[in-house]
Amino acid sequence: MRQTLFILTILLFSTGKSFACSCGELEPMSSSDYEKAGEIFIGRVTKIEEDRDKWRKKVTFEVIDQFKAIQQKTEISIWTALDGAACGLNVKEGDKWYIFAHKNENKELVAGLCGRSVNLDKKFRPRDYGLKYACLEKRNWKKEYRRFRREKRFIKTMK
Repeated sequence: MRQTLFILTILLFSTGKSFACSCGELEPMSSSDYEKAGEIFIGRVTKIEEDRDKWRKKVTFEVIDQFKAIQQKTEISIWTALDGAACGLNVKEGDKWYIFAHKNENKELVAGLCGRSVNLDKKFRPRDYGLKYACLEKRNWKKEYRRFRREKRFIKTMK
């Protein structure tokens, strides 16, 4: 009996990849969302610096296109949680992202998985997710990408 309980406990805690971050459905962008945003841009990741003490990372982007800017910049840095389980952006150097960042209480630009940011270079390999989850991830990404295109059109009407 004890051996069976031990094996069940091991199996329970040795599951595959799981994600703790859970986000609700985003409402369509409104003019107040646009006004509250700190920066909205498309950029390519050039540098990632981890701050393990505060469980966050600083991501620097080379700006490709700015949709909302306080001033025109060629480089913008944002903060995000250290990993996806904490709702941080899963960025890699060289990836192209649509970033919708807001300012936190310390006046730093922040973005996360539950926001409007989208990885525009995301690739789906079943071996990374498993076949079942790769299909689900791809479907979710397509939904996010369609939302990104709608937001891009909306932002152009706001200018």
